[in-house]
Amino acid sequence: MTNVPFFAVLIDAFVGEVIFLILKTTKVSSIVAGISIFSYTAFHPIIHGAPLLKSHYYLLFRRWLLFWFDAESETTIRLIYLSIHVIAGIISGLIAWFLSEWLIQKIKEE
Repeated sequence: MTNVPFFAVLIDAFVGEVIFLILKTTKVSSIVAGISIFSYTAFHPIIHGAPLLKSHYYLLFRRWLLFWFDAESETTIRLIYLSIHVIAGIISGLIAWFLSEWLIQKIKEE
């Protein structure tokens, strides 16, 4: 499965394009695209047939979380895992929005 990373990047790009086509290019669509892409990345192993509980990144995250916190429930661990990806998606969407606005202003100034 050497092509899986390539397909994951194509799927990320496709998801982003669909969101921007439907919602147009706004701050909200940038945030939604960021959340969607980060969430897809988090659950990519499930979509492609591997169980989440055996995903390398999830196992590392789970071990780290159990080391620092007393998270007994798998549901709690999964919610924290998803929440981190949603927050990272919001941040990346806002950065993309503000960076594109800044670049548009720089181009207009020239």
